[in-house]
Amino acid sequence: MRLALILSALALAASCGRADPAPEEWKRHPASHVIRITAELTFDGAPVEIDELVDCRAYYRGALYKTPHLTFSPSRVQVANETADGGMIVFRVSRSFCWAFAKTWVGFDEETNPPPGWTPALEWYDNRDPELAQMGLLYLSETALTAANGRLRIVEPFQLSIPEHPPSEVLIAEAERQETERDLWLGRDVTGSYRYLSSGLTPTMDSILRIPESEWRNPELAKAGWHWSQQRNGRHDPEPDWQALARYLDGVTSDARYIYLGHIDGELFPDAAEVLLRLLTGRRSDLNDIYQSGIPKPSAPRFGLLISEKRAGQWATDPFNPNYVDEQIPFTCIDGVMTADPAHPGLKYWFRERCSHHKRFIGADFFGVRLTTERAPLFASLIFDTQTRDLWRVGK
Repeated sequence: MRLALILSALALAASCGRADPAPEEWKRHPASHVIRITAELTFDGAPVEIDELVDCRAYYRGALYKTPHLTFSPSRVQVANETADGGMIVFRVSRSFCWAFAKTWVGFDEETNPPPGWTPALEWYDNRDPELAQMGLLYLSETALTAANGRLRIVEPFQLSIPEHPPSEVLIAEAERQETERDLWLGRDVTGSYRYLSSGLTPTMDSILRIPESEWRNPELAKAGWHWSQQRNGRHDPEPDWQALARYLDGVTSDARYIYLGHIDGELFPDAAEVLLRLLTGRRSDLNDIYQSGIPKPSAPRFGLLISEKRAGQWATDPFNPNYVDEQIPFTCIDGVMTADPAHPGLKYWFRERCSHHKRFIGADFFGVRLTTERAPLFASLIFDTQTRDLWRVGK
C-alpha cells in the first residue's frame, strides 16, 4: 500500500504541466531504471569479468497520475560471459533485481538494497553455444564456490548498482546494445521466450539425501521439516503411524550392501510413505528461492538478495535452510554410469545426454559399490544401506 501511494505521488508530480498522452500511446515509466552488475571471477584459473547492464523497463499509457500497477520487465533474463576455454558462465536475472535500490528510483524502502557479498546461482557450460554444450556445473551454495577442489572462484564479489537515474539515452542505448550483442540465447527459441539449459533442454542429474536410522526410527522426535511447514502454514494434520516406516525397513534384508527400493509410492505401503514424506518436507530441493534471491549465506546479515529481516528470521528457524543444498550429494556421469559424488556438495551436474535417462542407463555407482538394479534411481525413489541402516532419497 505504501509503495502504491508513493508511486501514485511520483506519477502525479511527473505529469504536472503537460497534456495526457493518447490512450494507445505507451511511454517509459519514470520509475524505469538501468542496473549494473559487476564481479570478477576465475574459472580454472582464467579470469572472467562481469560488467553488465540490465534495463528494468516499465511502461504506461493514459494519464500518468493514475495509481499504476507497476511491473518491471528486465531486458535480459540471463547473462552469459565466455570463458577462456570457449565455455560460458551464466546467471539469471530475476525480477527481484529490478526492485533493488527502490529508494533511488521511487524513494521507497532502503531494505531492498542488496546485502554485501550477495551471489547469484552460477552455471558453467562447456560451450558458449547453448546448442553445442554437452556438460555443465551448477553452483548453488557457498560450499561449492569456496571448495578447495572447485573450478569456479569469486575474486571480487557481485555488486548491483544504479549508474544514474533517471537513465540517460546513452545508458539505455548501451543496455540495449549489450542485450543484442551479448545475449547468447537471443532469438534461439521460436516462441520468443528464453529457455534455460538446466531446466528447459534436459533436467540436471539427480542427487541423494541421507536419512539416518536415528530419524526414520524415531520420526516424531526428528528435527523434521514438517514441524516448520505446519507452523508456517498453520496446519494440524492428523499424526500418522510413526513406526510404520521403521517396521517396513526392519523387514528389508539382503546380502547386498545397497538395495534399490524403487519409488516411494510404488514400494512403500501408505502409512510408511506418509512418515517418509513428513520427514522430507522442507528438505526438497526447490531452487526457486536461490535463483530468485541468490545463494544462501549463513554468515551474512541476510541470506539473499531481497530477503527482508522478517524473512531472514524465518529462514534461520527452518531446520534445513539455508544449508539444504549442501546436504544433498550429487550424481555425475562417469563412463556412462550414474556415480555419487560426495566430494562436491552444493553442486549439480548437467549433461545433454545424461546417463540417468532410461534409454542410456548402464548402471549406478553408489559410493564405490555398484547398485543391483536395472532401473535408474530417479526422483522420489529410495536406496537402503543394509550396513549403516541409512535410507537415501533420490531427488532433484
